[in-house]
Amino acid sequence: MSEYVSIRVIFIPSGSLRDVAIGLAKEISEAGKTYFIVDDKKYYSHLTVYKTEFPEHSVNDVYSVVGQLAKDIKQLNLRFKRFYCDWGWVGFDFHKSKEIFTAHKKIVKSLNVLREGHISEKYLKEMEVTSKYSERQRKYIKNFGYPQVMVEYHPHLTLARFEDEDVGNKVSTKYNRLKIAIPDSKVSEIALAESGDHGTVTGILKRYKLVK
Repeated sequence: MSEYVSIRVIFIPSGSLRDVAIGLAKEISEAGKTYFIVDDKKYYSHLTVYKTEFPEHSVNDVYSVVGQLAKDIKQLNLRFKRFYCDWGWVGFDFHKSKEIFTAHKKIVKSLNVLREGHISEKYLKEMEVTSKYSERQRKYIKNFGYPQVMVEYHPHLTLARFEDEDVGNKVSTKYNRLKIAIPDSKVSEIALAESGDHGTVTGILKRYKLVK
């Protein structure tokens, strides 16, 4: 094993929302070549809360902390906002309610200390050779090991990533115009997960039920 372990903390969408996501992912994939689509077999539908690398000796503490947090976080309501596209990724964007944002901040702040200031080689290299991150995102990478936290956090469920970003933009524009009704749903579980390429979740390590 490596000295550091990458762990993704996710909200698990309800069964009904997962069904909608899988169906639409398959539908939109007909528009062009994709790196992946969610299917809950190889690539799991999810909403990322936080992702970073932890020292190996902290991994058991990560499990323990998330288990305790789950006992203090009530089930969360998800309300669809729009279809989004970002660098070829297409999916559902949800309203960042006070409850969701509070849960996100609690999870990030509780786990961040276990990171012990570590920043992954991926982010160190990208910050050195590219300008893809804003100043605020660079600050978040330094302080939390991940750019999409706090103000930058937006709850979303990715359906697919297109190889051609223009195709993704056309798909999200089309489906926003169609005004497809994505039903409100609840998040009743959080989980620790394994990550694959392109921000995918390729395995669920441990699930925790939230408070009803």
